[in-house]
Amino acid sequence: MSVPTISSVRTTHARFAPDAAAATVGGICVVSALIDPAGGPTVCPLKAMTGIDCPLCGATRAAHQLFRGNLVAALDFNAVFVIAAPLLILAAFAVVRQALGGSPARVPKVSRTVIVGVVVAIAVFTVVRNLGVAPFDWLSSTA
Repeated sequence: MSVPTISSVRTTHARFAPDAAAATVGGICVVSALIDPAGGPTVCPLKAMTGIDCPLCGATRAAHQLFRGNLVAALDFNAVFVIAAPLLILAAFAVVRQALGGSPARVPKVSRTVIVGVVVAIAVFTVVRNLGVAPFDWLSSTA
């Protein structure tokens, strides 16, 4: 009877890591689709203390609506999250896959200009969604 070596255990984990990562991320997506977070307590500390929407306010409700196939409602809760959702799902898959022993994901180089642009866009979105005036009032996280 042979005892498995560390390398054979790592190879086995690495082989099943993508499937396990897909199952984990898929399970999270299913739970997000089935459990409606609307009407629950405010989770965001900034929103709870100040009433101001942070850039992620409404993201959980937007995810729920996305997984239920309601794009318009998801956009109403958090438009930036809806735009970023495909990248967030891919990133979650890569993190879980690596945590389960799979190979690390190759991350493309992003220029400083792109990073600054994204940060500025998120800052502008945050300010505009809190103005509460037409035509930007639909950007607030309340529906």
